Amino acid sequence: MARSLLICAGVLVAASACVYTAPDSSSGMLLHVRNHARERVFRWEPAKTALIVCDMWDDHWCEGAARRVAELAGPMNDMISAARDRGIFIIHGPSSVVSFYDGSPQRARAKAAPFAKSPVPLSESERWGTTWCWPDPKREPGMPIDDTDMGCDCDKKCTIREAWSRQIASIDIHPDDAITDNGQETYNLLAARGIDNVILCGVHLNMCVLGRPFGIRQMVNVGKNVVLMRDMTDTMYDHRRRPFVDHFAGTDLVVEHVERHWCPSITSTDITGKTPFRFKEKAARPPRSDAPIERPNILLIVADDLGWNDIGYHNGKMRTPNLDRLAETGVELDCHYVQPQCTPTRVALMTGRYPSRFNMRCTQASNDLAFPVGTPTMASMLKGAGYATGMSGKWHLGSKPKWGPNHHGFDHSHGSFAGAVGMYDHRYRIGSPFAVTWHRNHKLIKEEGHVTDLTTKETVRWIEAHHDAKKPWFFFVPFHAVHTPLVERDARWNAMNQHIKSDDRRLYASAVSHMDHAIGRMVDALERTGQRGRTIVVFTSDNGAQVNHGGGAYPPPDPKLKNFSSNKPLRGKKTDVYEGGYRVPALVSWPRVLLPRKVAQPMHAVDWVPTLAKLAGAAAPPGDGQDVWTHLTSDAPQTDRTFYIVWGTGRRRESLRHGDWKILRNKRNVPWELYDLARDPFETRNLAKKRPEKLAALTQVYAAQRAADAR
Repeated sequence: MARSLLICAGVLVAASACVYTAPDSSSGMLLHVRNHARERVFRWEPAKTALIVCDMWDDHWCEGAARRVAELAGPMNDMISAARDRGIFIIHGPSSVVSFYDGSPQRARAKAAPFAKSPVPLSESERWGTTWCWPDPKREPGMPIDDTDMGCDCDKKCTIREAWSRQIASIDIHPDDAITDNGQETYNLLAARGIDNVILCGVHLNMCVLGRPFGIRQMVNVGKNVVLMRDMTDTMYDHRRRPFVDHFAGTDLVVEHVERHWCPSITSTDITGKTPFRFKEKAARPPRSDAPIERPNILLIVADDLGWNDIGYHNGKMRTPNLDRLAETGVELDCHYVQPQCTPTRVALMTGRYPSRFNMRCTQASNDLAFPVGTPTMASMLKGAGYATGMSGKWHLGSKPKWGPNHHGFDHSHGSFAGAVGMYDHRYRIGSPFAVTWHRNHKLIKEEGHVTDLTTKETVRWIEAHHDAKKPWFFFVPFHAVHTPLVERDARWNAMNQHIKSDDRRLYASAVSHMDHAIGRMVDALERTGQRGRTIVVFTSDNGAQVNHGGGAYPPPDPKLKNFSSNKPLRGKKTDVYEGGYRVPALVSWPRVLLPRKVAQPMHAVDWVPTLAKLAGAAAPPGDGQDVWTHLTSDAPQTDRTFYIVWGTGRRRESLRHGDWKILRNKRNVPWELYDLARDPFETRNLAKKRPEKLAALTQVYAAQRAADAR
């Protein structure tokens, strides 16, 4: 009689198309599934479950891979035996060498299974001796590791050859098992036994476990409930290639990639009741310190007007492969606040203080001096700590040369003093006295090219020039993209977004893809110059999406655009104090130091001054932010924070979040609205009348914050 099986599995996001059910029967297997840092428990019936063993060959062309398979095989055999005892059907998949088993009852069983038509066509493309299920770019971005060299991690690269002849002998093949490397035979076997659930184990995860015709992609595509046994797998990955982490950390990244895009994962504990398997070499690794071992370079990238729904890892229709990869291999910030418009967010980032602490003008877009020359800034703080400092892009903290970046701590500056400019024209708004401010180190210049490309070129030049510098550097990249006016003449970006029907939305998406490509070039420059491992990359938008644009304010072409950008499902838009106005996509990436995770802890742009000060060994000036490094490096419990937003002269819009509760006024002289963000993150239920005591408490917190503002 099959015993109950508890399976505790998890995945990085609920992206899988698989449907996992929990039958009422108490005799099933309970699976503890991990789903993007969440664990859930599923009950599976052993008789309706198969365990597929992928490519556990007797030898391999890579000596390191062969050594790890040999170490894994014994514990895997014990797990397979336990699974078999519990009534799970075992399928051995030693790809390209199943002919070794011709004439065996296990091979005959696979061949004899009656034909069953799959709900979707099985892959017919070929690779490495079998058909192959290739990645679906709509569902799965590129791998978080660079395996283009085939992943040998030996000190001396091994010669690629077919070294295998059969499955490794230390894994027993029972008379009741089956042997196949054929997708149709696998589907036939499952259908004949009424099997809905599939557990995958074996090697190599980034290649065969995903791509074989019996692998994860194919099993998910045909509608099976699939889990990966994450402690019984390995990858082909060389630590000397992107993202420059050790071999086992690279495997962890691929596991999380699978969890995010394909299926949950479990450990062998759910089958054996024993401690999960761990490679001896992995177990011997010293624990990762939460404190960085050296002061990093800092690359701070700010998109302009990029909405919550305008990035690939939030919306699969947006094509941002480079940002998606940074999010997948780094820390995704799920509740990162800024200010509702460009100038105030730059004030918060540069000073660590709310803009209302200085004056009301800089709480909205302004060409005036945002804060006095001599005010401590992120640049001056880092420069004082021995950093080289530079920037390229949109300054918008004072549109005259005497108010420019070089007077606020930057050694080098390039871009516009004022706000958004024409993409090829490089002039600010029509009729503005600050129309012509394109400069390098405060000297007005003329350059040819798209502003995104010019900013990228300047940034890459900086990275290359400082590759062997004896002191670390800080470079600030406040893109003009994807602020209007939008002009994209390069056909590549439009071609990437042909699936978008709306002309306005497609134009915007093209600009987003262009910016994403630019960020990819910057990261490539870091890798090419050997600086990636010692550079922390911070990315954020400066406010929520604008949604609609009236056109005609900037040098032509500046067309009118409707519903071209999006903050869905958040409420509100740029300049609003609803969440859509200032909760934005954000991430942090630092190989070897920051492990992949999604952080739900609320944080704000003002936090980057104290946080980066800690990393740089600098003294942070007094401000409104907090050091959030602990939340970036660990699963520290969330802490209640207070965030205070004022937008517009005369306090046209205001909000305050305290813990999970938020009050706001999105117009001047209207009653406060009250929202419980824990239960209502999209701000659909105003509780001001139902919870007057909570409203009163938050207005007192607001009054204390207002008292600290400039008079």
